[in-house]
Amino acid sequence: MEPSPVNSQNPGKAAVVTDDERLLAAKAELLQFRQKQTEYFLKAASKILQLKDGLRKTQRDTLISWLRTEVGFSGAEVRSYFECDESLMAQQDVILANRLSPDVLRALVKCDEGARTECLVKARRGEHIDARRVGEIREFHRAAAMSAERTARRLRARLFGQASRRLGAEAKVCLEKNAATLAAMLPDEGTVDRFHEERTLSGSEKLRDTVIELARGLRKDVESMFPDLKKEPALLSNSGVAGVSVVEAWNVLRKLEIGVVQLRSQFDGRKTRSFLEFIAGTRSSALSSWKEASIAPRIGVPPTFVDIDAGVGGTVLGLQAAGFEPAAVFAGEKACIEAIASNKPSWRPRDVSELASMQDSFGAKEVDLVTSGLPWHHHKAFRKDKCGRAQRAVKAIRPKYFLFETLAKDIGDMDLKKPFEEAGYDVAWHSLDVRSYGIAQAKRRVVMVGARKELLGNFSIPVIHPPRPCSLAQAMGDLVDGYISEATSNAEMTVDTKTRQRLLDDISKWRELWKHECAPDLPVPGVSRKRNAWKDLGIDITGYDNNPPSLEKLGTGFQLTNDMLKRIHGFPDHWDVGGTSSSNSKLLESAFPPVVAKLLGLAIHSALAGVEFDYRRAAASRMLHLKQSLVNAGPLGNVLEYRPPGVSEFIVGPHLAFKDRELQRTKDRVKNRRRSRQRHDPALIRDGAVPVPSND
Repeated sequence: MEPSPVNSQNPGKAAVVTDDERLLAAKAELLQFRQKQTEYFLKAASKILQLKDGLRKTQRDTLISWLRTEVGFSGAEVRSYFECDESLMAQQDVILANRLSPDVLRALVKCDEGARTECLVKARRGEHIDARRVGEIREFHRAAAMSAERTARRLRARLFGQASRRLGAEAKVCLEKNAATLAAMLPDEGTVDRFHEERTLSGSEKLRDTVIELARGLRKDVESMFPDLKKEPALLSNSGVAGVSVVEAWNVLRKLEIGVVQLRSQFDGRKTRSFLEFIAGTRSSALSSWKEASIAPRIGVPPTFVDIDAGVGGTVLGLQAAGFEPAAVFAGEKACIEAIASNKPSWRPRDVSELASMQDSFGAKEVDLVTSGLPWHHHKAFRKDKCGRAQRAVKAIRPKYFLFETLAKDIGDMDLKKPFEEAGYDVAWHSLDVRSYGIAQAKRRVVMVGARKELLGNFSIPVIHPPRPCSLAQAMGDLVDGYISEATSNAEMTVDTKTRQRLLDDISKWRELWKHECAPDLPVPGVSRKRNAWKDLGIDITGYDNNPPSLEKLGTGFQLTNDMLKRIHGFPDHWDVGGTSSSNSKLLESAFPPVVAKLLGLAIHSALAGVEFDYRRAAASRMLHLKQSLVNAGPLGNVLEYRPPGVSEFIVGPHLAFKDRELQRTKDRVKNRRRSRQRHDPALIRDGAVPVPSND
């Protein structure tokens, strides 16, 4: 910008202030003014809240009109102040510290508790929050609370509303009227097969011709309202349940027009009429519930990642569940390579020594993410070398994003940050409370996220509200119960009754404690300040023992097994971690929890693809399907593997309401079958062959 000369206080000396400097000074003043606006908004809302609480009910009813006539507030201002409740006022420190504008506050007062909490959590983390973003979050929470029927009505109204704005409201009214007329003429049963075979639609030739003529005219009207039907019906089908209903109704009209619709049964007759009633507006959807649940948005080419030190595969597992596909997986120990290969042959894990020779070849490819399953601090003696390897890999591979776990003391470390910035990346640290993600750990995970210039602003740490806390009892209580049952039966011959009862009493005490406690920090062996925390939970953390504990150890302090460590980290039970040696246990204790990797992967996927994911639904879903499926493993051919659920199941959209309804109906059918079997044979329930239905 051109400098603008101005006179200083010394008339004999001129000073020059550039436009950039002038704008910078103005920015500081304007931010102060906006802060004052927010302060006065909160003060006015607080005063009105006091008036609402202090006035008698008769006067409280006239307070709105009094504020408008006597104080001069507009209707919008009064509504905002009235909707500002005590829960929002309690967040004044967060609001002021993060400089939220009055427009943001007006948007927040319209939010439910979940949407409001998510917005404030994001603001507390330093993310940019404006009124538009608040509106998006509010709309997501509102849509998530809608029933399937209401969602279907809303989708139809939106689709037909967009079409009517192009052609006019009269065209929509005429279309619906003609569809209702045609639907009323069709029977519930009978056969229509070119109107001359078997039974005709009606004994009247005139009625047959009328149906054909109405179907032809209605088909043309539908094509006028939805031009994509003649060009690319798939485009309309991609708009969801309403779009698919329109396409199928159009196909029914084409068949009616030439007389080939077959009404072989009463059900078929109703089905044909249902499409016409959808066009008429008397039905919100023409599809069956199972088909509604099967319609979901699709994501194109999956993003790719490279894991430079996968460990036992926790991060790789989570990222694949987030829709990523591995471009390459490296591991530093033979046990890790064998463990990953036994679980996922298609990943074809390589020794980390091959990374240096391969990483340059990735430059010609577009890799979206570089990560490391094992944190640098796992290699205490070689931490500096591992950091350097990560920096070299990012420079050579040039991913869009990178994700590494670090320590809290690393936050803001310029020696760690500078090489990435010099390579053209923006870098930020985030501290995660993994308990809210359903992990039974009290440890906060610190991650460093980097992105190419201007991409980091698209990334946002997932917020799950309300949190999904998971205690030790929920995570591994059933494993300990199995050990207790086995050890008790073994101890009947080796331990006297009094001692056995004392040990069982000790077990009962800390089992009660487990209901409310998470695991202390991991890794912890050799750290004395954590031993007592584990000891209070009845666990000896000085080492690991992959043999089932005896009753004496269960009563005085037992050591964790690999199966228990997998539960604490959130690994699937059938995930092979490579044997039972203590070295494998140490690799497992340092592993990054797959669920956390999955949610962070979804957040990066969201930033790359521009879609929103339901993180709470993703956290609650299975990491892998219970059945194996054939997967192409390249040179290995087709192999059987456990695959994760499709990432489209977590995309935010109206289709989730239909999935939830179908899932609930399936659960109800299972419960009803169990109750029916119980009525016929109560012994099945008593013997445990048929589980008693729960309310979960």
